[in-house]
Amino acid sequence: KYEIEQKEFIQTVKQVYASKGNNIRLLFPIVQFLSKEDMLKNLDKLLLLPENLIENFTDRIMKNKFTSDDIINPTQYLEALHQVD
Repeated sequence: KYEIEQKEFIQTVKQVYASKGNNIRLLFPIVQFLSKEDMLKNLDKLLLLPENLIENFTDRIMKNKFTSDDIINPTQYLEALHQVD
């Protein structure tokens, strides 16, 4: 049951994010569950945030204990950061 509620919450946050003009701050509660595709698609928006928010976002990803082939891991995140123009 928890897994279903978690998936529904993640989907709801993504819907709110899309409907509210893609404000990256709305993704903070689910950052550790974002797919690689979602993360890479929004990375440029993340880098426009104030430094303290970028650090918070990065900290959440670096401490991520969830593993999945679909979820970005800390190494992939850092590699992607270095590839952003």
